[in-house]
Amino acid sequence: MRFQSVFLMCRGYVAPEYVLQGQLTPKADVFSYGIVLLELVTGRRNMDPKLQKQQQYLLSWVCSSFTLFHLQVLT
Repeated sequence: MRFQSVFLMCRGYVAPEYVLQGQLTPKADVFSYGIVLLELVTGRRNMDPKLQKQQQYLLSWVCSSFTLFHLQVLT
């Protein structure tokens, strides 16, 4: 008897290395956990189409805020 795993790709929760290389590693779980943690800390959803284009994806918004030293925006 063979079992087959099915991996659902939810946009924004999937690690970039899985998307690019197709390899699922323990790091992918850490990435997904980090996204959920960011959602809890910021109070925002991972994807919010109601926001401006550059702010729709949580990770992009956090990274741009961090690199621009606008950390006060996150709270």
